Amino acid sequence: MKYKIKKLRKYPSSEIDWNKGVYLGMSMNNKMFDSKETICQMVKIIPNHVKQIAVLVGDYLDRYNEQIFNGCSEAEAINKSLEKGIKLTSLFEKAVSNCEDIPSYNFIYSKQFSERDNYKKKLKKFANFYATHNEFHKLVDYTIDVFLRRRRDEIKVKREEAHRLCKYYLFEELVIFEMLAEDNLRINIYPGNQLPIIKKIAAGELAGISESLEKLHAIEIKFRPV
Repeated sequence: MKYKIKKLRKYPSSEIDWNKGVYLGMSMNNKMFDSKETICQMVKIIPNHVKQIAVLVGDYLDRYNEQIFNGCSEAEAINKSLEKGIKLTSLFEKAVSNCEDIPSYNFIYSKQFSERDNYKKKLKKFANFYATHNEFHKLVDYTIDVFLRRRRDEIKVKREEAHRLCKYYLFEELVIFEMLAEDNLRINIYPGNQLPIIKKIAAGELAGISESLEKLHAIEIKFRPV
């Protein structure tokens, strides 16, 4: 099946300042990254004056999905997820080699962020918000419930364990987005739904969680089959 971009949604809805630093989020289970055609379409939404973007590879993050849906041990899950990352980055390279008038790019891997000195401190911050901030807690639980309900027949661990793993996936993802914003990469493009928490923070509807994420511009690329 082929796909074509139907529309873009942005949070906040204001005009995008493309000079704020751009990155494209690549998740391991998003079928839009399986096609050279859709990859080219993603990259081509970026204006010509943008000369460099980053591609965030969510390979290490995907270890949580491998544990939940394939019942893998953590070590096995890490290996499988990193292998997925190698395949998808290779496909991305081949796809964009045939695209004209696109920016240069570099891959940033999710594992890199866990090696930073302030990673654990930031992870603890979001865990504390989950424990103390009612709206943040509700948004995390809502995101997890929707995700697990959609894939309930695939879950290979107990529901409580699946919820715990999803929760730490989200916390890690927020840490990564926050670090990228602090690295002056503040335009987050994703082919699909952005996290409800990210949309709320970027739109100015959830203050006090992260000043860095409040500067984010989150863009959803919506595809339709043709």
